[in-house]
Amino acid sequence: MVPPATSKRRPSCHAAASGVGEGPREALRSLLESCHDHVPEAFRAHVQNVHFTSSSAAREMVLFPCPLKELEAVAAIKALEACAAAAIADLRYGKTPRLIEVDVDKTACFLMSAYISTVGGMDKTDPAVKSRLPGMTVRKGQRAG
Repeated sequence: MVPPATSKRRPSCHAAASGVGEGPREALRSLLESCHDHVPEAFRAHVQNVHFTSSSAAREMVLFPCPLKELEAVAAIKALEACAAAAIADLRYGKTPRLIEVDVDKTACFLMSAYISTVGGMDKTDPAVKSRLPGMTVRKGQRAG
C-alpha cells in the first residue's frame, strides 16, 4: 500500500538545490533520456510522481563519495522499477495517481549490501570467486536481470 501524502517522512530530496538531493533526480532524467525508446509510455507516465526522500536528519550528507555517482544511479533505477510496478498496478486495479517514494538512505543500504556480500567467504574482488559461479561472466550477469 502506498503511504498517504501526509506521512511524517522528510521532504523529498528532489526539492534540494544541489548535492545528493538533486543527484538522483538528475540520474533519473539522464536514464530516461538515454533509454527513452526502450521505456514504455506506461512507465514514463508515473515519473512525475517520483519523490526521492531521506529518512536521516542530514539528508544532504554524501554517503558514497565517488565520481561514479553509484548511489544516484541505483536510486534512479529503483525509481524506474517503482514506475513499472505502478504501471502494473494500473493494469490490475485501474489508473490512479500513485505516490512513488525512493528513500536514498535505504538505497545506500541496498548498495552497501551488494558491496559486502560474499560467496564462500570470498568478496567480489577475489579472483577465485569466479570458480563459485560456473559459467558466469560479468556480461552474462548483466544480461541475466
